[in-house]
Amino acid sequence: MLKSMFIFFGNMGIRHFPGWFSPIKEELSRSNLNILFEIYVGKMITMAVLAFLIAFNFITFAFTITGVPFLIAIASAFVAAALVGVAILTIYHSYPFHLLTSKKTSIEANSPFAINHMAAIAASGVPPFVVFKLMANVPEYGEVSNESRRIVRNVDTFGMDMISAIKNVADRTPSDEFKQFLYGIIATTDTGGDLKKFLEN
Repeated sequence: MLKSMFIFFGNMGIRHFPGWFSPIKEELSRSNLNILFEIYVGKMITMAVLAFLIAFNFITFAFTITGVPFLIAIASAFVAAALVGVAILTIYHSYPFHLLTSKKTSIEANSPFAINHMAAIAASGVPPFVVFKLMANVPEYGEVSNESRRIVRNVDTFGMDMISAIKNVADRTPSDEFKQFLYGIIATTDTGGDLKKFLEN
């Protein structure tokens, strides 16, 4: 029931304000929040409306019992509640962007250390899947470990081949540097190149 309500409000918001809501769609996908675009927008709108109603009623009641004239109390409560609603919308709207920025920072800070580790693993001659599987179990590398875990999940859970699994993650990562790195692994693997040499370089 609640999910249907979110989808209803989400579709309404997307249809009437596409310019404001549409930019969130790609960011939601890349941030791996695992929530449908329509449901996220629906939650946004629902929370903003609820915040507006609660703030409006509370402020109206508070002003009224302190002796503020009713019309002034209503007008003041409406303005204040509208600001609360807009604040909620802004927080929801910006959250995926902040998440991606944080994720990008973690990837780029940890990549040099993670790649050195990957080169050491590849030196034993193991295939790329094993390299990523081992990297997925090293939480010290932050989002690099999480991206490795998604590659492993794509193969183990979704049945993708290795190239498709890496490409899927490369296309969604917020770091252009890491994206190029993953595409380098794809090219090296696809052409039968030396993965160890590529990682060392």
